[in-house]
Parts: sequence; C-alpha cells; structure tokens
Amino acid sequence: MYSLVYVSKCLLTPDYAGAGIEAIIEVATARNAATGVTGALLYTGARFAQLLEGEKDAVLAIMASIARDPRHGDIVILDQRAASARRFSHWSLVYGHSTFAAGIVERALAAHGHADEYPLRNLIRLLQELAPSAG
Repeated sequence: MYSLVYVSKCLLTPDYAGAGIEAIIEVATARNAATGVTGALLYTGARFAQLLEGEKDAVLAIMASIARDPRHGDIVILDQRAASARRFSHWSLVYGHSTFAAGIVERALAAHGHADEYPLRNLIRLLQELAPSAG
C-alpha cells in the first residue's frame, strides 16, 4: 500500500470551474475504481489537495497523469510513503469543496520541506473528514 498527498493550483477559469471539476470527478472516480486506487480530493477555489492510496505503481501512474493535466499547475507532492492501511477503503474518490479550508491547504504547502509535519497531518485529517462514515 502506498499513499501520496499533493497540492496543485487550479488552472480552470472561473466560468468553467464547475463543469471542469465535475469532469475531473467523473474521470477520477472511474479511473480510481478501475486501478484499485482510493482517496479524497478537495477544491478550495484556488487549489486542489488530494490524497491517493493504493498500489504504488497505480498511484504513481495517476500522479503522472495529473502532472500532465492542463487543469493543474504548480504541483507540489507534500508526502509519499508506504502506508499500512487505507484511509478511504470504501471510496474510490471522496470530493469536497471548501473555501474555508484554503488556509489549511496553504499552511501545509508553506510547511513543505520543513521538519514540522503538523500542517500536513491537519490537511490529511481534513481530507479524511470529507468521507462520510462507512460504518
């Protein structure tokens, strides 16, 4: 099991953002389900933050596809590592939109490369809270 968290700048124009994000969700949900990848995507109005988890090759292939996607810019991988368990085992893709959460995303991005992992943990916790209880 492998986990990867990234943040990117949303390059969708404001008049196309709604339809563009719907297209991203539709494609990502199907692709994730087909490749055994699960995760969560957050849109803040300016940035995307996403956690992907699954087999390493599948996660990295999806990340390579995202890196080529013209809707994403300034991509920063905040964390990638082996994981002992899935956080989103019941969801191929959980999606949330929150301008309020933009500060959490920005703090995680600003802390990237520093010893303090607290902002990254907060971002991951926020992404986990997007998922309705699977109980």
